[in-house]
Amino acid sequence: MLEAIEHRGVDGVLSIGGNQNVTSIIDFFSQGRLPIVLVDREVPGYDIPNVNLDNRLGGFLATDFLLEHGHRSIVFATSDFTVAEMRRGEGYLDAYHARGLDPPDGSLVSAPEESWSEGRCAAFERLIEDGPMPTAVFASNDMKALQIVRMLRSYDLRVPEDVSVVGYDDVYLAGSIYPSLTTVHQPLEHMVEAGVLLLLDMAGGSRVGPNQQ
Repeated sequence: MLEAIEHRGVDGVLSIGGNQNVTSIIDFFSQGRLPIVLVDREVPGYDIPNVNLDNRLGGFLATDFLLEHGHRSIVFATSDFTVAEMRRGEGYLDAYHARGLDPPDGSLVSAPEESWSEGRCAAFERLIEDGPMPTAVFASNDMKALQIVRMLRSYDLRVPEDVSVVGYDDVYLAGSIYPSLTTVHQPLEHMVEAGVLLLLDMAGGSRVGPNQQ
C-alpha cells in the first residue's frame, strides 16, 4: 500500500493510528525514499518521527481519577491491538503502585479486537456472572468503554450507579449516550496538524527527532 502511494508522486506520508502490524511501516521507513510521520502510533525500537501523547500518563490519570473517588476494584479492559493501549495499561498499574496498592486479582480483562467490535468480551462477562464484580472499569479506548456500558446494561447494571466506566480518546460517540461517557480527551485534530507541519518540514529538508509529544 505504501509503495503504491509513493508511485503517485507524493512528497511524504502521514500515517494515522493503526494496529500492531507495522511491517510495512518499518520497510517503508528503512528504504528512506520518502519522509513519513506517524500520528497516534508508536513503533518501538525505530526512530520513526511521530506525534503522540503520553499514553502511559493518560492511563495513570484515568485510573488515579477512579482511585481518588474511592474505587479500589478497578478492571482494565483492553486488547493487544495497539502499543498505545499497552502503554495505558502500564499507566493503570502505575496509579495503583503510586498509592501503595496492588490491583485486584482478575483486574485485567482482554479480548481480540474482533470480539470487541462484535460487542463481546468473555472475560468481562464471566466477572459479571461469577464475580468478583468490580466497582469501576477503565477501558483502553472509548469503543471498548461503550461496549462495556452495553454489556453492563444487558445485565441490568447501571452506569455509574453500580459500576463506573472511564474510556480513552473522547470520540464523538462518547457524548451520544446518557449519561455521557467519562473519558480521557485526546486532541487528535491538533495531533494531525502537528504531524502535517512536521512532515512539511521534513519534505523541505529539515532534520527532526523521532518523537514529538
